[in-house]
Amino acid sequence: MFHVSCLAELRKFRIKQMCPLCRTPLPPGPEKVNEDAIRRYMVVCRQVETGRASWSALPSILQLELNAAANMWRAAADEGFAESQVNLGLLFENGHGVLQDYDKATQWFRQAADQGHAEAQFNLAYHFGMGRGVPQDDAASVRWCKLAAMQGNSKAQCLLGHYYDEGRGGLKRSDEEAVRWYRKAAEQGMLKAQFDLAVHIEEGRGVVRCDEEAFRWYKLSADQGHVISQSRLALKYMHGSGVLQNDEEAAHWWRKAAEQGHASAQCSLGHMFRVGRGVVQSDKNAFQFYKKAAEQGYPEAQSNLALLYAQGRGVRKSDTEATRLYKEGAKNGDVHAQAALGLRLAIGEGVERDETHAAVWFKKAAEKGHPMAQWCYGDFIKYGLGGLEQCDKDAVRWYRKAAEQGMAMAQYNLGIHYQDGLGLEQSDLDAARWLKLAAAQGVTEATSPWREASGEKKKKKKKKRKPKRRH
Repeated sequence: MFHVSCLAELRKFRIKQMCPLCRTPLPPGPEKVNEDAIRRYMVVCRQVETGRASWSALPSILQLELNAAANMWRAAADEGFAESQVNLGLLFENGHGVLQDYDKATQWFRQAADQGHAEAQFNLAYHFGMGRGVPQDDAASVRWCKLAAMQGNSKAQCLLGHYYDEGRGGLKRSDEEAVRWYRKAAEQGMLKAQFDLAVHIEEGRGVVRCDEEAFRWYKLSADQGHVISQSRLALKYMHGSGVLQNDEEAAHWWRKAAEQGHASAQCSLGHMFRVGRGVVQSDKNAFQFYKKAAEQGYPEAQSNLALLYAQGRGVRKSDTEATRLYKEGAKNGDVHAQAALGLRLAIGEGVERDETHAAVWFKKAAEKGHPMAQWCYGDFIKYGLGGLEQCDKDAVRWYRKAAEQGMAMAQYNLGIHYQDGLGLEQSDLDAARWLKLAAAQGVTEATSPWREASGEKKKKKKKKRKPKRRH
């Protein structure tokens, strides 16, 4: 056996075969040991990747193979070979065949990083940023990240871009610097950097806004399987942003993202099947994709799946299941689900009638700008329903919000309030304007009051009338 330092000295003089004094064959150099260890490690990797084994429960023969690789890496690492130090660090970081140990991983990364190894510097930066094996320290993370990025490490360049994006680790926030580093990493083919660069270009942050260039970077990242890029690319095709509008391509990319389990893409693809846009219309397929997204807790999908149950499209009609899904979507913040749940509680559809809780959900949706909910909430205030205090003035405020968004019945109610001077100053002119808008949308009740307010009929003694309620 040779001492490590003795071997190092012999190899300085390029003596690799045997000791010049005792003629004892020298062990293989660290480069050869590292290569042999990689070959052994890849044997195990292939078994795991094909599903024949798992890292948490390796068969004994594979565990022996991995142990041999680890021992060889340790031998080379002890000689100061940086590549083996990194490989050994990765074993401990990922817990591949060994107990996961961030402390040991960080120790090996630091040894290699101190020798200028770019990947080790990035790994060390990441550990400092996450507080793995060392106290969390953004400044130290930035310092190591810069060293790796300046050597061309794409992962470090992308991470440095994020640090400039967020102004972390003592860096002044700068979109321009973020774009500069994202671009360096993107040009090396790093898909996450390509996505980040595309977002900045699309939004005009730190760079001149350009839909065509944003599309190009999204496409490069999407082609490599980046799921969010695939979903963004679908939107670009859908809206014709930076590329010719193409529903079929939009559906194609949403399908790719959906197949990777992306809930938003699954929901969007469900929309395409429901309306037959870019695909053959299919309520059954719409149901399947909405269901996949809803099971992941995606609120919009829960709301749309509820609608299919309510209408019996692609699935057997069930008011109970529709209400359950509207409840889930409403609790998760979907405004359409909140409005629909409020309506169901108000009329007792698929659930016991409960005006108090209906008022709660109408208010939530109304405050988010949902016109039907604003109209309904206005009615609840108008008639003092659900425990709310009756107030014409407040009712008018909500009617107006809904009317300005084109809600026909809200326009009618607002017109009646103007005509009768309820909750606001009486005005035949304003009454005629709102009633005419409501009548144009088919609210037949608005026709006669509008003609009275506009002077088309001989004015008679005004008689206060109640605004219409349709729920």
